[in-house]
Amino acid sequence: MPITEEQRNARLATLGSSDLPVVLAVSPWKKPMDLYLERIGDVEPEPPNQAMSLGNRLEAAVLDFAEQGDEDYRGLGPLTRNVNLKAPNGAPIAANIDATVDETGNPVEAKTVGMRNYRMTEAWGEPLTDEIPDDVFVQCQTHLLCAERDTCYVAAFLAGRGMHRYEVQRDDELIEMMIEAARAFWECIQTRTPPPDVETSPEIARRRPRVEGKVVEATPEQVAQLESWQRLQKESTAAEKAKKAALNDLIVSMGDAQGIDFGEKLFVMCREDRKAYTVEAKTIVMPRLRKK
Repeated sequence: MPITEEQRNARLATLGSSDLPVVLAVSPWKKPMDLYLERIGDVEPEPPNQAMSLGNRLEAAVLDFAEQGDEDYRGLGPLTRNVNLKAPNGAPIAANIDATVDETGNPVEAKTVGMRNYRMTEAWGEPLTDEIPDDVFVQCQTHLLCAERDTCYVAAFLAGRGMHRYEVQRDDELIEMMIEAARAFWECIQTRTPPPDVETSPEIARRRPRVEGKVVEATPEQVAQLESWQRLQKESTAAEKAKKAALNDLIVSMGDAQGIDFGEKLFVMCREDRKAYTVEAKTIVMPRLRKK
């Protein structure tokens, strides 16, 4: 179930379980500076992408699997879903947990992996172990901190592999490190002091609001970056022109032949129908290189 607007606003008062991997710099999706800029209001949080939206839709099915089990896994029993808990001892951490097991209170994290890129499932190891990506491991430790429990279950739908379950045990040493890092990061947000030694991702930098009329002097590093961009742009343009010229020469050399046999490959001119979506429907001839 997607979080509610009330829960989303509550997240702004703390660091959530999806924020802690960013703070510890183990998230593949976001950098610490990106999170900092979002939290101080310099950039708007990125809206859910297709994979995230699909994950939200499938979350109920994944939790049903965790609750009921199947021929390979024993069900965990009845679950309470969408549980919001705060960390003890005043740490600026909270967790919106997908579910908790009614009998034990153990947290359950639901994941859908590889819906757009199946290779992402390669980071997931043997089921019923804690062989999961680092960012998910930190999420689980956040759940364990807030739920004050020792075991977190991860129910995951892995594209091409099906439904599986993983089990993560509490790591108090890591949790202490997380609390310390969260407090330091939260202090940065409260004082509007950028975290040290971190960069902004290009995606966030593009979305950052610009101060009208503000111009800064170029640094030596920026001069080098501009020269590199201009050089690569020229090389790219020249390469694209050469590529087009080489293709045209090849097509002209064919005469009236439909194709050229290159041994293992066949270069052919194919007719393709372009459907009428935004332009008029028509049939065009396109070059294609195919394996024989």
